[in-house]
Formats: sequence, structure tokens, C-alpha cells
Amino acid sequence: MNVLQAFKYQNATWLSHDLVDLLDGCLAADFDSVEYDLVTAVPLSPAKFRRRSYNQSSILGRGLAQRLGIAFLPQCLTRVRDTQSQTKLKAKQRLKNVKGAFKAGHTSWLKGRRVLLVDDIMTTGATVNECARALRQAGANDVQVITVARG
Repeated sequence: MNVLQAFKYQNATWLSHDLVDLLDGCLAADFDSVEYDLVTAVPLSPAKFRRRSYNQSSILGRGLAQRLGIAFLPQCLTRVRDTQSQTKLKAKQRLKNVKGAFKAGHTSWLKGRRVLLVDDIMTTGATVNECARALRQAGANDVQVITVARG
């Protein structure tokens, strides 16, 4: 089992510090001149949250926001529809699976803001693209995505 699988599925939340180090290093190396107004994370469905008892992306987002000295606002994005796990789906199926699954809230927090969206793993980008679409529709000026790994 790799580090991300342990973090995501085996309650190995102590790994978050090292994973946030990786995210912070990526921002420092490649996006040092970019400024963000807030950090948010890809939300889990309530059912997945109950099973897992934590949202791995929120843990990473909160840690990264603390490092950056900016607000972490997970309430900016909610999952309005439960979706099938993306792990075994092909690219077109992933797009269809997450279409309309996310809604931005607290639009007053988002209007004209530069948002950093955090997720643990990006494979095709279907999930983060759908999240970014919802954030932009709610008024976010710019949405950038950062993940620990690319599948």
C-alpha cells in the first residue's frame, strides 16, 4: 500500500504533515508569484464522510492554508449528489459521473476571489474541473488546483 492509499483509506492522517510539505514545496517552486485569497477542498459525500470519518482533501487544504497564512473555507463547495467511486471508471464515465455533483455556497466569499482548490489525487481532472466550474459560476475570479499526486 502506498502513502496516499494509507492516508485516504486507512486513517493514516499523521501523514498529512509530509503531504502538506509536498504541496507547499510545489507552490514555492512553481507558483511562488501567485497569490490566493482562500483555500478550499474537494468535498466528500455525507455517506463517504461517515464511513471514513474524515475528508483527506480537507485535511490537506487546512494544513496548506495554515502554511500560506490564508483562510481555509471548506464550506465554499458542497457535494449535492453522491457519486460512484471514480477509481474504476474511464475518462468519459468520470465526466458524466461528477457532472452537476458540486455546488458552490457562500458566494459573497467567492466573488472576485482567487481560489486554491485542493484534492489528494487527480487522474483525468473530471472532479476538480467540475468543482472549479461551480466555484467560477459562483463568482470566483480564478481557480487553481493543487494535488499531491497525478494518477
